[in-house]
Amino acid sequence: MKNKIFYSIISSLIILLLLHNYAFGYDDKITHPDITKKAVEESKLHDYLINNLGFKDGILTKIPSSSNDTILKLTRKGAELEDVPNCRASNHFHDPTKSWDQSYMSDDTDFIGSKIRAYCELTGWTYANRKSNITWATGFLTPLPDGQKASFSTDPNFAPINWDKAREYYYNALTSNSKTDKEAKFALTFKALGHVMHLLEDVSVPAHVRNDFTSHLTFNGINSWVPTKWVIQPFEHYVKINPNLVTSAQPIFPSFTNLRLTDFWDTNQFNDNNPPNSTSIGLAEYSNGNFLSDTTIFKGTDDPIHSFPYPTWSKVVEYDEIINGEVRTYIKEIDGEPLHLAAGMWFYKYIPSSLISLKKSALMLDDKCHYDYATKLLPRAVGYSAGLLNYFFRGTLEITPPAQVAYAVTDGSQTPYVDNNGNLHQQFTSIKAKVRNSTPDTLPGEEVQNCNQLQENCILH
Repeated sequence: MKNKIFYSIISSLIILLLLHNYAFGYDDKITHPDITKKAVEESKLHDYLINNLGFKDGILTKIPSSSNDTILKLTRKGAELEDVPNCRASNHFHDPTKSWDQSYMSDDTDFIGSKIRAYCELTGWTYANRKSNITWATGFLTPLPDGQKASFSTDPNFAPINWDKAREYYYNALTSNSKTDKEAKFALTFKALGHVMHLLEDVSVPAHVRNDFTSHLTFNGINSWVPTKWVIQPFEHYVKINPNLVTSAQPIFPSFTNLRLTDFWDTNQFNDNNPPNSTSIGLAEYSNGNFLSDTTIFKGTDDPIHSFPYPTWSKVVEYDEIINGEVRTYIKEIDGEPLHLAAGMWFYKYIPSSLISLKKSALMLDDKCHYDYATKLLPRAVGYSAGLLNYFFRGTLEITPPAQVAYAVTDGSQTPYVDNNGNLHQQFTSIKAKVRNSTPDTLPGEEVQNCNQLQENCILH
């Protein structure tokens, strides 16, 4: 009895230590900021900022102008902060084979998982309020075009910094009369977009779309005094220690028809007929249907919460490769994406084909699998995130003079001059104009709020 109590106390202490600075997704200090940076650079944002919003230095514009934070740095910072605090990450999962109100993470039921859940409950992240990644990011609880909006906590500490929040900041930035407030709202806009991009990037991780929180607790050996390094999610860890996989990723952009916001995550096309692998599907659908995660390798009815229709065991073929002088058996789907879908353990090839369950249990994901996965998934993570930015800034702003009153206000005490950065300063202190988004929107509710029609309360400075 004493041993059980001692074990329970030690286990609880270890779990609390694991939660300290632990994130359930791509590494929040390296990988997420790097993917976000790559996506920003591959998007059309730089040119849009210069040509449509007047930011002379594009993504390298400092906001506020007196700070060292560039637009690029702000998006990277937002991507990093989406994992703060740690329990926030429980909303970073989305299973596209389920309805969106049921597609959140639900496999944290084993000993350690239940302790982590209890800890999160104590800190205010209640299981009852848990949302799927797509809902947390976009606000939609059901698919568009008739999507139902979800309700979130009114406490900002437990509310998402999502698409709607980014649009709210953007609108306030465009319409503010104060330069200081305008810059502050623009800074919040780009930081919020970093949060949303983080969420989209997360669904390129198979564990995040296959309800596999369990694999995030894979034991990595007691090789440090820092308990957070004792466990890893193997694929995410592989990407973290091989950052060149991100920098070398050539973006693969989606090719949607009648694009809707939620399509970047899930087009709601997943079915049992064909595995999804085109660029006209959501990133979560692609990741779920073509890749495995450590706890979901061909599970069946014995583990239903980790069982998925694809990849399909009936369509796999085996082949051997020599690894470090030893023969290792790999499997791939006949028409599947990764060449190395899974690796057989050393005894795999000795198991008779008739013992299917045993053969499945002798499969694992090794570094060859992780490399193949990364070279397929990271280009889409970059391309889809860049496409999301292009979608946010797709509008063209039309500016016309107001119907009445002054068009501009001048400051006669100021003589026009050119500053040290080559910027021309006129006597105008503000310009009042009618502004609207002149680009037709494909989705109701995606207008630039009051600026969608010609409005004189859209003040540009």
